[in-house]
Amino acid sequence: MKILIVEDDHTIAAGLEYTLQQEQYETIICSDFQSAETLIELNLEQFDLSYSHFISD
Repeated sequence: MKILIVEDDHTIAAGLEYTLQQEQYETIICSDFQSAETLIELNLEQFDLSYSHFISD
């Protein structure tokens, strides 16, 4: 299973990636919405799940 992680905090993203990879999941990290949107548009069929955490000011 391939999981897209969209998280701007590098420490949180790295922790999620490590934990998921320990469970044998393949992960890709994007640090912002624009890069994630582009990646999804180019590879729509490629991801089984995405995790994103957004806080608006």
